[in-house]
Amino acid sequence: MNAPSRYLAAIDEHGELPFPVRLSILRSLDRKAREVLAYRCAKHVEPIWVTSFPTDTDPFDLLDNYFERSRTTGLDFGAEITPLDDLENFLGEKGDSPDECFPALCAGHAAWAACHVLCHDESLENDTPEEEGDLDDCGPAFYAACAFSGGMYWRSDFPGDRLKRREFWTWYLAQLGD
Repeated sequence: MNAPSRYLAAIDEHGELPFPVRLSILRSLDRKAREVLAYRCAKHVEPIWVTSFPTDTDPFDLLDNYFERSRTTGLDFGAEITPLDDLENFLGEKGDSPDECFPALCAGHAAWAACHVLCHDESLENDTPEEEGDLDDCGPAFYAACAFSGGMYWRSDFPGDRLKRREFWTWYLAQLGD
């Protein structure tokens, strides 16, 4: 499906779909649609994780488990906080990986952030752009874009590929019609 042209036109020179546009999109969706979009974003970059960490499937195992349960029995954030904390610690330990693993770490964080959306939809709580705020408060789409493009456009050490970032956001926008 084609992405809405008004959103495509918002993608900037860095290939980034600006945070206010993304927040507006999320606010226009119901909770179920936000959950599906979060899940799809993380799953879209799972192959990047697998390339660097083929035997460490924890982030995406938890994501798949949470997604299935969110569709059937439901999730209770209070009961799910320990697995989420464990996954955050697991990803933190991976932070000492070589620089070439940066995209994979972003993919893992996309899964972690998507799990948060599934447990308690916090996607509308943060209204601070990523480059100005705490990276722990970022959503799965942001992390997935970083994984897909190989970086964060404002970081000189890992700026990523603007064309790949544009490709990701174009894919993201196309998901809105599904």
